[in-house]
Parts: sequence; C-alpha cells; structure tokens
Amino acid sequence: MINTTPQNRFQASWPYPRPSLVRKKATWNDTCGRSYARMDVEDQAIVEYSGPGELWWVAHPSRVLVDNVDVGDVVGEYRVLDVVVACVYKKKVAIVAMKHIS
Repeated sequence: MINTTPQNRFQASWPYPRPSLVRKKATWNDTCGRSYARMDVEDQAIVEYSGPGELWWVAHPSRVLVDNVDVGDVVGEYRVLDVVVACVYKKKVAIVAMKHIS
C-alpha cells in the first residue's frame, strides 16, 4: 500500500495510502471510529521497523476529530508499543506497533 514509485511531488511527500484504502482493508474498528488494518510484509520491509510488536495501519474517521493513538494506550485487545508514523494534519493515517494482550 506504500507508494514506492511516486508520479509527482505530492505523492513523494506522502507515500502512505489514503484513509479510505485503509478503511476498506480494516479488520476492526475501535470505539472512537478509528479503523485498523494489519500491515503487509512488503510494507514492513519498506518501513524497516525493528522494534517489538506487529505493525498496523490506523485510519482516523473522515469527519470527526479524535485523539491520536499514543504509546501505552489499550485499543481493543491490543496495547500500543510504538507510534512509527504519527497521524499528520489532513492525512488521517498512522502506523503503530501493537501487541496482543494475553
């Protein structure tokens, strides 16, 4: 889902997918309306994250302002271990590392 061949300067400045694409691939939503989709192996290789936990895409709701996901938050059955890419103004997509709470 990460654009590795940008066609213009706008795609080069933000290579991550649109929130609508993340919402389509989402496997679950939290109570604030954020959608979560597990990151593909190819995208994980591009991000080069070597910390603990599994990487997830987070898409914020389109018309509602919600708080960003922070380290230590419990979201559903997962705990946020790291925020790899924070949600940028008007982009509404983030990458977080989460671990299942057992």
